[in-house]
Amino acid sequence: MEQEKIDELCSLMGRLKSNPRLKNFDEAATKQAVVLPLLRSLGWDTSNVDEVYPEYSVEKKRVDYALRLQGRNEFFLEVKKPGEELEYHEEQLLNYSFRQGVKLAGLTNGITWLFYLPLKEGSWAERKFYAVDIIEQGIEDAAQRFIDILSRQNVESREAFRNAEAIYTSALKHRTFVEKLPEAWNKIITERDQILIELLADTTEKLCGFKPTSEDVSKFLTSQQSSFILSSRSESPLPLRRPRTISYETKEERTTLEPISVDTAVHLKVSPEEALKELKTISHKTFQDVLRGNWHADDFGNVKAQSVCWLFCWAKTGMKSKKTAIASKEVFNKIFDIGYEDFDKKVDHKWAQEARRRPGNIESELTSLLRD
Repeated sequence: MEQEKIDELCSLMGRLKSNPRLKNFDEAATKQAVVLPLLRSLGWDTSNVDEVYPEYSVEKKRVDYALRLQGRNEFFLEVKKPGEELEYHEEQLLNYSFRQGVKLAGLTNGITWLFYLPLKEGSWAERKFYAVDIIEQGIEDAAQRFIDILSRQNVESREAFRNAEAIYTSALKHRTFVEKLPEAWNKIITERDQILIELLADTTEKLCGFKPTSEDVSKFLTSQQSSFILSSRSESPLPLRRPRTISYETKEERTTLEPISVDTAVHLKVSPEEALKELKTISHKTFQDVLRGNWHADDFGNVKAQSVCWLFCWAKTGMKSKKTAIASKEVFNKIFDIGYEDFDKKVDHKWAQEARRRPGNIESELTSLLRD
């Protein structure tokens, strides 16, 4: 049943993406051509004002749509025209939602959809837990997120709120440790952590046969401290090799591979051209439709963790196609420096499903799983 919903949503978003008039719609056209069809595909009865209530009154003001179940407001949705800067309208929407005790809210211009947990603490921006862009994002991923957060079934069962909480917590956790890692490193360097001193001394002894004293190591750290201290602003390390961009063409498209700014957990064991060629052999329409939006590799053999998890999920389920799952496993084994079976033993499928849609750098998490 969920696969039928995904296919229906993918078809709808495909039509929207190919509509040249979409970006020129006004607010009324956006509601009619984008918002209401999406809500219908997600199981909402848009003809029932007790379920999809337009221009819902909130303290002498109005929110564009209140999604209601059993007489209770479950989701507030505010709609603007394409091109509108949505962040300017966060305060209005979240004020409405907060005062009404509504746990989930969305803000859209038809193309970009921002999702919020209005009752969380922090600034309005900090209450945003996810964004979907139906033009730029992979159609399959966008469809899955719409179902997770906005389908009538999941809203009614409270699963939508639990999904939102999980996404929010995951993003907050990642943001927090990324911000604190440089601080932790600087603390180890400046306070001369004894474990670090002993590690350096032992490693030096293994290399040359002589073990420096703790005082020798401390002097070395002091002399090099300016080189070791990191900026408090979190930045991804640059690759050791000189970054370069390569391009190659097929009959269908021209693809440019930009260098990935971190060393990744999984690497290609074939050329990027060969990897893409293998991926194109998987004869599943949805797979090929979302390939460009989900595949990120560079000419150094780095592959984004999200891309590895994406292919792993296809190899695991094949979108309910045994043939596609087998083909995806074969490609996985051909192009990556870790086999599917080994990856499957160490990485939980549910974690991979969630991680493949997560923005930001998740390489350290995947590396940790693969090392265990």
